[in-house]
Amino acid sequence: MIDYTSTSTLKKGTIGERYIKPWIEEQGFAVFTTDSKLPHDYDLLATNKQFKFIGEVKTKCAREFYPDTGFDLVDFKHYQTVSQEEGKYCFIFFADECNCNVYGQWLHLLEEPTMIEHNGKTLMYPKIETYPNGTEIIYFPLSSLKPITEIEEETCFELQQLTKSNYHGKTH
Repeated sequence: MIDYTSTSTLKKGTIGERYIKPWIEEQGFAVFTTDSKLPHDYDLLATNKQFKFIGEVKTKCAREFYPDTGFDLVDFKHYQTVSQEEGKYCFIFFADECNCNVYGQWLHLLEEPTMIEHNGKTLMYPKIETYPNGTEIIYFPLSSLKPITEIEEETCFELQQLTKSNYHGKTH
């Protein structure tokens, strides 16, 4: 069995979750997370007497040349399904190691069509792009995301060392 907690993606996710859990607790929620070494449906469950929601943490940079961020379309559809099946709202958190901050939004609000102007062009969101390897990524405008908290500079550096993407000038 693969130990998914040893991958750089999961290490990054664990670091991102460390910033999100205290913020959710400050909002009056108890937070339950998984420490499973296997893939799981979502990263956390937050609950108080009036409301429960599931949360998913994406620890990644926003795109450099577009005012947006995103993740795999397959995952997006999975969160939609889990949210419907569980009967709970889903909040997507983005821990951005390039800008040293966390932002996010409710999944159902990310689904709403949004138009923004950028460099003289009109961009429509959500925006789906297909890459040469067949991966489909769904993108959302940063302007649709709520600021949550900041990430300490040392932690941003640690996260950047775990980043595989060359998109932001990394060369390994």
